[in-house]
Amino acid sequence: MSEVEDLLKNGHELLNKGELKKAFSSFNKLIKLDTENADAYFGKAEAAVGLPKYSLMDVAMFYREAIKYDQNNAYYYITYGDFCLSNGLLKQAVENYVKAVELDPENAVFYYNDLAYGYYKNGILFLDRQLDMSHDDVVKTAIGYLLKAFNLDGKNAIEILNEITEVGISKILEPVRQKEKDEQEKLNTISEKAEYEKMINAEPKNPYNYLTYGQFCFSHGFLNVGEGNFLNAIKLDPTNRSAYYNDLSPNYYYCGYENYEKELQKTITKNSLRYALHSIELSPKLAVAILSK
Repeated sequence: MSEVEDLLKNGHELLNKGELKKAFSSFNKLIKLDTENADAYFGKAEAAVGLPKYSLMDVAMFYREAIKYDQNNAYYYITYGDFCLSNGLLKQAVENYVKAVELDPENAVFYYNDLAYGYYKNGILFLDRQLDMSHDDVVKTAIGYLLKAFNLDGKNAIEILNEITEVGISKILEPVRQKEKDEQEKLNTISEKAEYEKMINAEPKNPYNYLTYGQFCFSHGFLNVGEGNFLNAIKLDPTNRSAYYNDLSPNYYYCGYENYEKELQKTITKNSLRYALHSIELSPKLAVAILSK
């Protein structure tokens, strides 16, 4: 292993252990040997986030250096975008998220959901910094990114949301729910199921266990079971429901589109949008009122 590789490995190990100062030093030494090493600049930025010595501008510069030397890495843009969101830099965050979507369109539903959730949460938190935006502007912009996630325009969204309000989501989802029995039968043939159930039985009030099992179910095409586990986590930990809904929405959408027949995909979009709106604390009825302005 070369000295550069050794320093990079050491830096990441220290970062994972939370030894940020040592990790930063390791990445810095690497950069002296390889001044265009994107991984080193990225690691340096990640360490600097937790070191009070470095300012917001310092950290931003480290992220930009990483991007400069690896301009096709969607993860760098997403991470830098998330950093910007967390610090109320909404314009810069949007630019980075949009770039990530360009580079990795397959995961656009995840990126736009995260952008909408972060834009809403931090836009409200740092509203005093958004000189040209009101509370309603922040909410409407966040909704706009959710619509991009599901390839909807305002008119389509209003039609869907009105249907949810008038007909009821339970009625709309009946064709999808009918698949649950088949899902359960297939799931029973997978050996990992027992391990997840054992974990849940050991700590039935731990929402993380249900989220983990839900993710496993979504990744294996079990839409209804994955959804049910996420909803169990939300019941157990309603304080963090917005974050859980933000994870549930794109996973539900992606799983449905990958594993369900085309005629059910519109129904899956409706429920995904409903969950996405929950992540920014909106009901379908209220979302329609905002979109109609």
